[in-house]
Amino acid sequence: MTVPEVLFISPPDTDTREFRGAQPLGIAYLAAVLRQKASITSELLDANVGGPMPFDVLVGRVLTFIAASKAAGGHPVVGISAVTQVISSAGALADRIKADHPDVLVVLGGYHPTFAHQEILQDFKSVDLCVRGEGEQTILEIVQVWRDYWSSIRISPRISDIDWGQIFGVTWRRGDEIVANPSRPNLTNLDTIPFPARDLLPPLDAYASYADTVAGKMRLKASIISSRGCPFHCNFCSII
Repeated sequence: MTVPEVLFISPPDTDTREFRGAQPLGIAYLAAVLRQKASITSELLDANVGGPMPFDVLVGRVLTFIAASKAAGGHPVVGISAVTQVISSAGALADRIKADHPDVLVVLGGYHPTFAHQEILQDFKSVDLCVRGEGEQTILEIVQVWRDYWSSIRISPRISDIDWGQIFGVTWRRGDEIVANPSRPNLTNLDTIPFPARDLLPPLDAYASYADTVAGKMRLKASIISSRGCPFHCNFCSII
């Protein structure tokens, strides 16, 4: 069995209930793309199943993954999907990873890194890259550059030596400079990406059910993403 080299995390949300009730499909799409287009295996860690996972437990799970990947000859990548309410814990998790494994690539993506990428790299020195916007093609290119780097080095690796400048939608560090690459155009045909890798997530019955008031019973629930973006251009909204 192939040991995964990439770990995608949905961090514990202790402030709101928004992300506790359904499978995190964003990271499942990323894992599906890596599997289909590059035969790269991933592991998904939803730290909100059954309630927010305690931070120390989360750190233990992540460090165990990294150790197993390295023992199998891998060069781990940890991707963290972050909205604003979890950005502090995401940064703290990055710090814990780098304290034990400075050679692990730590990538943040999601809504908050899309709009606060410069601030994240200024405030969280343990974060190597921010992915802005849709991440499917971007994470594929990141992992390919990462693998090429490891296959070519002859001395002790330094992530700061990698040139990420050719990848659209990435913000990174070149020495002391924070570099925001050009944005990646949005996907125009969603049929070019596979369905999310739900098989890598806990089953639906691991998530909180909902009350069907018409039938008078509790039911399982599943989420889908039927479209992306918005046709409107409200001046107070940053999603577009």
